[in-house]
Amino acid sequence: MASLRGSVVTNGTLHNPKTQHSKWQSTDCVKNGIAKEAQQNRKPRFFDKPIFDSYPEPPLYVLVFTYMAYVIGTLFGYLRDFMRSLGIEKCNAAVEREEQKDFVPLYQDFENFYKRNLYMRVRDLWNQTVCSAPGPYFDMMEKVSDDRNWTFRHTGRVIKNVVNMGSYNYLGLAVKYDESMKSVKDTLEKYGVGVASTRHEMGTLDKHKELEDLMAKFLNVEAVMTFGMGFATNSMNIPILVGKGCLILSDEFNHTSIILGARLSGATIRPFKHNNVQSLEKLLRESIINGQPRTGRAWKKILIVVEGIYSMEGSIVNLPQIVALKKKYKAYLYIDEAHSIGATGSNCQGVRDLFGLAPEDVDVYMGTFTKSFAASGGYIAGKKELVDYVRIHSHSAAYGTSMSPVVAAQIIRSLRLITGEDGNLGGRQRIQQLTKNIKYFRQRLTEMGFIIYGDDYSPIIPVLLYMPAKISVFGRYLLKKKIGVVLVGFPATSLAEGRARFCLSSAHTRETLDEVTIEVVDGPDSEAEKDQQAENKPSWSVPAPDWRAWWQRSLSLTRTNSGDQDYKYDSTSDDSNFLSVPRGWDHPAPGHRTFETKEQPEYDSTDGEGDWSLWSVCSVTCGNGNQKRTRSCGYACIATESRTCDRPNCPGIEDTFRTAATEVSLLAGSEEFNATKLFEVDMDSCERWMSCKSEFLKKYMHKVINDLPSCPCSYPTEVAYSTADIFDRIKRKDFRWKDASGPKEKLEIYKPTARYCIRSMLSLESTTLAAQHCCYGDNMQLITRGKGAGTPNLISTEFSAELHYKVDVLPWIICKGDWSRYNEARPPNNGQKCTESPSDEDYIKQFQEAREY
Repeated sequence: MASLRGSVVTNGTLHNPKTQHSKWQSTDCVKNGIAKEAQQNRKPRFFDKPIFDSYPEPPLYVLVFTYMAYVIGTLFGYLRDFMRSLGIEKCNAAVEREEQKDFVPLYQDFENFYKRNLYMRVRDLWNQTVCSAPGPYFDMMEKVSDDRNWTFRHTGRVIKNVVNMGSYNYLGLAVKYDESMKSVKDTLEKYGVGVASTRHEMGTLDKHKELEDLMAKFLNVEAVMTFGMGFATNSMNIPILVGKGCLILSDEFNHTSIILGARLSGATIRPFKHNNVQSLEKLLRESIINGQPRTGRAWKKILIVVEGIYSMEGSIVNLPQIVALKKKYKAYLYIDEAHSIGATGSNCQGVRDLFGLAPEDVDVYMGTFTKSFAASGGYIAGKKELVDYVRIHSHSAAYGTSMSPVVAAQIIRSLRLITGEDGNLGGRQRIQQLTKNIKYFRQRLTEMGFIIYGDDYSPIIPVLLYMPAKISVFGRYLLKKKIGVVLVGFPATSLAEGRARFCLSSAHTRETLDEVTIEVVDGPDSEAEKDQQAENKPSWSVPAPDWRAWWQRSLSLTRTNSGDQDYKYDSTSDDSNFLSVPRGWDHPAPGHRTFETKEQPEYDSTDGEGDWSLWSVCSVTCGNGNQKRTRSCGYACIATESRTCDRPNCPGIEDTFRTAATEVSLLAGSEEFNATKLFEVDMDSCERWMSCKSEFLKKYMHKVINDLPSCPCSYPTEVAYSTADIFDRIKRKDFRWKDASGPKEKLEIYKPTARYCIRSMLSLESTTLAAQHCCYGDNMQLITRGKGAGTPNLISTEFSAELHYKVDVLPWIICKGDWSRYNEARPPNNGQKCTESPSDEDYIKQFQEAREY
């Protein structure tokens, strides 16, 4: 389907602009002042680039096998029902009571058939029990079933630190109690938990008035009314805005609450194709010409209903052109910003802010507080006359319980955090971080070859899985790897579009996203989706960024900030770095949905400067014939491609290690893996290699010395379930730390005595290939002794899959060596003195004893 975004309306026809400057920025091709009206109070924004409303289509064989899977599953379902009727198989499905067998059934038999024969196979992937705050990580209660998912029981085991890729915590405000929540606690003590009344009776509190005034100011509208339930905000308020004799034009992918509200209204409902302006205009013209069914009378009202971000597709509404159409045809516009409010726009004000439109361009704003605000409830916003009408006639206000004052206080707290009134990290910084995460994560998945839906600024990223069996296998695999995602299949999607939905948050770190992408690409049956994407991209001529270094293939790996080679950001960067319009937007490739990346300056891999993720002296060529692509040496080509590693050699030395390359990439990370023993590399070769690379290693170690933080003397408990920024008094800057106490992350040299471990993530000011790894004993004091390491932050003399900070950037070099020459300038723990640390003399002695040749 051709893209219609970036078009303007003239005489009822959509025309695509020929140049970048003809869209919204020039009114020469626009009649009736439509573009001028759309530009009132409009700030220049980044989203002048058109969005595409078409998605990559799956190959025909994928569709065939997907439908076949459902057919086979249905046939086996009928076979199992037959076996149950004979008593061969036991079924726990609900049955009609004996005295009601002659009653009309309460539900259709196929609904129960689908549940007992198809849904029960995968029911364990839904309805998980979370027992912590839904931050970037959460804890989950383990459950098992003894009767094939009919019932579940909790084992009592809590699965710690599951990566949260399923919650709508877009701005990272869903956290455990801290001092910023004191106002919420005070509200609880003063008002109690509930109101026990409706807004029309005794349920309106001063907290509600404070919230509505603050929300109106935040949205730049005249008035706001809040409700206790987000779903009811749509379903109970749409019927009061339209009724019999009115027309609702609804996007075909609108939320169930919108569909229910439209049906309850009694208005005529006509869906238009998802985000398709041409389909919408056709319906508008036909509806206005033909009038109401049977009578032909003019419609009382026409209401266009859309969403800001569509939760299953991740797509952003084409708001500028819909606004132009609604003005031309004198229709009203109702927009549901449940997912977009707080998550889009430089000021977190939703898609209107994203496109830079005036607040009055939309007639009715609806949103919920359940996503970005980490609370519950919803709101209706707009002109004062509209909100006053809603206050009087709303079914939710008349019959629904008022919003809890505690929830209102939490929303007020979130609003003040977003606007930066409390002096902490404001909404602008949070939305910047969320935008970086979205761009980075989409780029990683695209490079891996997955088919993904959604727009470049949507925090919802669906990954297409298609086959129903893959959905269950994929979900169980990620859960085993402690990654929680939302899995979606029929009937929430069409039969052939089963998917995994990743929801990003500003609280996600680059390391966390790398962890997820690597587990996804290494997951079961992931090659099929990559092959499917390859069919949509016939040329391998564009080299992909080097994102997957060899040490990241290990199960105990360090995630580097590799995305910065494409997007150059830092904590003090100007907003324009990622809100600017990319050049060449008006000549996109067919089906391309991502913004062009900015070219970065090239760095010498040994100059000690620049982004560490660009330090690559190795590459691999994958492909056949003219279809080739270049990756890092650690990248695994797919089965149909040949593989050649192009890397510089040290004369007469590298052949020793050449045959070990493939085996290392496959075996690294296993518990019994020991590269030195496995390949028996002679130490003379290692020493010659070290001499060959001496100049590079010296500069590398110089940067390591300058960039790595010191180990805290005692275990910082604030990193136990999440991440924390800790000030390093030696380096005089903050470093971010992550808990690394799991069996995969403990260094082998510390396992006998270590009880807790932490690992440095990205410095808040720079990135590094090396990572500081600190372990602590039962007394939570720093452990300074270990095989091959005098103190935890020294490069070990042993190269192993367990080490996170390898000096060797050539992944095929497997050897032990004396690295003490590169550690001479580095004092124990960067000079950080701890009470339990050994003296310098003892440290030198331990270090000498640990050296291996």
